[in-house]
Amino acid sequence: MTHGYFPKLIELDDLSPNSEPTIQIVRPGEYNRLGHVKTASEALDYIKQVKPIPGKTIILVLAMTAGEFYGPNRNGDGWPERPLIAGNTKIGPNEVLPMHHKSFETNANIFKHHINKDPEKRIGDVLKSFYNWPMHRVELLLSLDNKKAEDVVERIENEEFLAVSMGCFRSGNLVTMGDGTRKPIEEIVRGDIVLTHEGRARRVTEAHVRLYTGDMYTLKPAAGPEIVCTHEHPFLTETLDNLKPKNDKSSYRTWDKNAICSPEWVHAACLDDHLLMSPIIQETSTPSYVTKEFAQLFGAYVADGSITKNKKGAYYGVELNVNLNNPILDSIENICESLKTKNAPVITQHPVSPAAMKISIYDVKLAACFAELAGTRAIDKKFHHSVMVWERSLQREMLGTYANGDGCGTKTGALQFSTASQDLAWQLASLLHRQGIPPSVQCASCHAKS
Repeated sequence: MTHGYFPKLIELDDLSPNSEPTIQIVRPGEYNRLGHVKTASEALDYIKQVKPIPGKTIILVLAMTAGEFYGPNRNGDGWPERPLIAGNTKIGPNEVLPMHHKSFETNANIFKHHINKDPEKRIGDVLKSFYNWPMHRVELLLSLDNKKAEDVVERIENEEFLAVSMGCFRSGNLVTMGDGTRKPIEEIVRGDIVLTHEGRARRVTEAHVRLYTGDMYTLKPAAGPEIVCTHEHPFLTETLDNLKPKNDKSSYRTWDKNAICSPEWVHAACLDDHLLMSPIIQETSTPSYVTKEFAQLFGAYVADGSITKNKKGAYYGVELNVNLNNPILDSIENICESLKTKNAPVITQHPVSPAAMKISIYDVKLAACFAELAGTRAIDKKFHHSVMVWERSLQREMLGTYANGDGCGTKTGALQFSTASQDLAWQLASLLHRQGIPPSVQCASCHAKS
């Protein structure tokens, strides 16, 4: 269900804490068959007067309960019946659940596939909202369109639990963090910054775990990690109609640039030939010191660089070990001159590999800056979150010099990056998304492809 412009989904268990079914069909004139309302309720009195509606099925739903009596729902949401002050949370007398439940009647729509902003696609309407004071809960009388909600009505008729929820991921599923890295969902804690479907970095306010018994669906995206989730979990998708064959002899398909993107939320159980959408980081903020030359040198460092230290362990400079064919050899002097490094670069033959050269740049500030932005060891390197929101053109410069060091072409015409850092692999994928380049990631060997 959605309320106004703020989407809010009601999550219902199959039974209430009092062993009542949370959804029941209302048959006008047969209200005595309802086992739903066990305590005197305004809803029960109203149902006695309800008339049949042609082409509609009327259902009574236990929508939400007062948090101070029942605790939060499975989404971790709780609405108080009375004003309260708890830590930084302040709920005034005009903000409590009994004061606002009527907004269901004016702002709510019922959709088959979770969040949907198009009212024309609703499958029913909210007829009436009631507040049951003895039971401390909101009860809704809904009408479902028999044609649009045929399967929904059938499931309720068969006394099957109809899930109305956000869905859940199984432990092990990877969540995209605000900096583009990935983290198992069971390791997410309050305060973590995650990336939303709109590409915005937002702080986690609560993390919840619940037991689940039922069907699980496994999704295997072509360009991402495997996803295991409950059947009602929503995914933002597009259809294959917006793809076109690359050529007549290939089954490979590309995005039609003339297509109009109109993504929709679809349950895992209803996914067929759908394209899963991936968020693109939207924020853009670039420090003044990040120039084209800085981005180029930084990309070369992430690929082939290390930090040199003096005998006391303090940062001393940056060292690059590059292949003889790396274009950075031709531009390194101009780059260092532009950046006004403390010393000009020193280029020498690599002591071990005859096919490589060593570039030494003795500049303490540059070394400290690169160490902060990407780390110092190959296996631990990852971008500081600030790098993920640089201007796209500067990120492209960085990716170019990174590819010259740790990239190679494939027989299919793709560009493949290799890295020992899984965090960096996921971040590279996020950066490629920002460039409009569809990537895939092979986590076992930490490869990011474009």
